Amino acid sequence: APSVTPAEETRFTVKFVARAVVIPCCRAHVRPAGRVIEQYRRAHDELLASVLDPLLDMFPDADTVGVLVEEHGTGELQVKHHKSRARGFAGGLRVPGTIITHVVQDRRGVLLGESAAAPGGEVAGTRMGAPLSAQTAHYGVIYVEGKTAAFRQEDVDLLQTVAYQTALAIHAAR
Repeated sequence: APSVTPAEETRFTVKFVARAVVIPCCRAHVRPAGRVIEQYRRAHDELLASVLDPLLDMFPDADTVGVLVEEHGTGELQVKHHKSRARGFAGGLRVPGTIITHVVQDRRGVLLGESAAAPGGEVAGTRMGAPLSAQTAHYGVIYVEGKTAAFRQEDVDLLQTVAYQTALAIHAAR
């Protein structure tokens, strides 16, 4: 077994004692840091929820709007907030996988659905989504659907602008 000189033993003891002193000091900062993280989460959540009403105002033909957020642990997109014009809407928002796939892979707004009139003169409805992305960070997707609406590319462009501005606000808050 290698022998340890008294000088080496003293250095080890000093390092060990220094670590023992630092750890209790760090514990005093854990609770405030936890509160800051919780405040950030609430602010982030409120920011995403605050987008829904303006989206319904911007797109008067929209029936439902929603925000999907990427979960940190899994990377999966989950519906965080949604709102419908219909009274008593209690169901969950179901976003077509096609929109999610295209928005996430292409990192651009997507329009899905029939914009032409269906048989009988009724509009079949459309859906659109745009990425919540700023710089290299991707936070989720904003989704809008209209069961009787025929959204156009101009609507997707506007939605993409709103999504980008929202992502910038999220990015700045981090």
